[in-house]
Amino acid sequence: KTEFNRDIIGTGVICWSAVTSLNRASLPVKTKKRATEACEAVLMLYDVDINSVHAYNPVLSAIWDAQRRYKIHLPGTEFHRFDRQKEIKSSDKKVRISYYTVPGNHVFAVLTNTDPMRAETEIDLGKFGKGITFVREEYIHQDYPVVNGKVKLKVPARGFRLLGINPPSPEPWKLDFKSSIFTGAK
Repeated sequence: KTEFNRDIIGTGVICWSAVTSLNRASLPVKTKKRATEACEAVLMLYDVDINSVHAYNPVLSAIWDAQRRYKIHLPGTEFHRFDRQKEIKSSDKKVRISYYTVPGNHVFAVLTNTDPMRAETEIDLGKFGKGITFVREEYIHQDYPVVNGKVKLKVPARGFRLLGINPPSPEPWKLDFKSSIFTGAK
């Protein structure tokens, strides 16, 4: 049905990015970080992974850690693309939302803002907002209160927020969910 559905086709799409490749050794960390976040803001909407060769790896590691925590890689996970889903809605049209429903009644939502200005929005969580009091922002590790199934937050310019709805319980027997990415010599 789609070239992005790795369960049907048997392969995933990976973006080989040169987002920070030009003179990357001389680029400030903030520039590499923002460029990688902007690239991911678009790619995550489509469930497309990025190759880490020319990207800022701490950003990718944080995203992959959150995805692994919600176990979006497991069979039974469904991806709901922003232009095909109507359940989770933003009050600001600049903020687009794709999300994963994961076995265990967890939802991992990707909110993106590709506009050059920060967006302040209220997210209607639809059926996922019933009976919950908070959502967890997994990239910046912050909890937001949910009132009447809605949450207010800011999405950075050309950036994203990763919302965990009904987040999984911590697994204290595991050290953490750190991705292992080779970052090279410093």
